[in-house]
Amino acid sequence: FYYRLLQPHLGEIEYGRIKQVVDYLETHLVDYIGAHTFEELCREWINIKVDLAEFPFLPERVGSFWSRRAQVDVVAVNWRTKDVLLGECKWGKQTQGRKVIETLIQKTEEVVPQEGNWTVHYAYFTRTPLTLPAQERAAAVGALQISPDIIEQDSWRWMMDTD
Repeated sequence: FYYRLLQPHLGEIEYGRIKQVVDYLETHLVDYIGAHTFEELCREWINIKVDLAEFPFLPERVGSFWSRRAQVDVVAVNWRTKDVLLGECKWGKQTQGRKVIETLIQKTEEVVPQEGNWTVHYAYFTRTPLTLPAQERAAAVGALQISPDIIEQDSWRWMMDTD
């Protein structure tokens, strides 16, 4: 955050142009959170749910997946049990429709190994609720629908549980 958003504007801050810098930060903060912070928080939520014994499997790795053909924000995998969770993170203020559900499902064959009998779980981490058709499609594939409020509640429970 400091090097990407604050450090380039230290000169303006020193000259007392605080309002201009704050205006700049406000316009770029949502993008920064969406591109960096929210995705990492969603991956951390997986570990919290595992610690709370509320995740459908024990992941051996939690991260993301990138290739030329597919990018998945959140991936949790257990190679021994052949379980994988694919998650999509959307921080924008616009409501996400059915297309976001279908797009992630289509990425499955690019991410999940073809050999073996894998159990695929889906999760949608969204700042705003999914549209009703998207909620219905997500429910049809057993997808988790996770809001920032759910992440916060689970994080508080985890902190209280580990004390």
